Amino acid sequence: MKKIFAAMAALLVCAGIQAAEVAYQGRVDISGFKDGIEMDKGVTSDGGSEIYMTWVKEKEKQNQGIVVMFPATGDWKAGTFSVTPKKDGKLNISFKGAWAQDENKQTIPAWVVIDEIGIEGATLVNPAFEEDGKGWWLGGNDKIGKASVVGGKSGKGIRVCHDAPVSQDIQVQADKPVKVMFWFKKTE
Repeated sequence: MKKIFAAMAALLVCAGIQAAEVAYQGRVDISGFKDGIEMDKGVTSDGGSEIYMTWVKEKEKQNQGIVVMFPATGDWKAGTFSVTPKKDGKLNISFKGAWAQDENKQTIPAWVVIDEIGIEGATLVNPAFEEDGKGWWLGGNDKIGKASVVGGKSGKGIRVCHDAPVSQDIQVQADKPVKVMFWFKKTE
């Protein structure tokens, strides 16, 4: 009986350690606000989710923005999602991390590394970051940090968080799905 209680106590301790781990998420925002492009959500790989930007004040514009989230760990994971624009124009694609809460319930930036972006239905400049930030807008500031080129899955990748994203405009066609594949992992 003592062995059973000892085993149960060990499981509870392990569960407590796992519960204290900070949950990171990779995030991708797709917006068609500049050109007024509405989008349909598509297919997202396992573990991912797609939502419309329902916090946008003008309800008629809410389906012009989609947020895709994937849980991030210290290991490289593949993420895939798709959207279908309803008219020709430019969409902005922005890779970032979501906000997280640390063990003290303080909001912190969830830094993730993105690499080897693949895209069907549009074209990206420098999708593997092998030419550093060429073709991308790198955001951030001195307080929180800036998006930066770091070691990636193979070669170079880009380290980003919510307020230090990397983004690029892509040309899309009406009713032609845009499928995005990429690798990501959490980082400190």
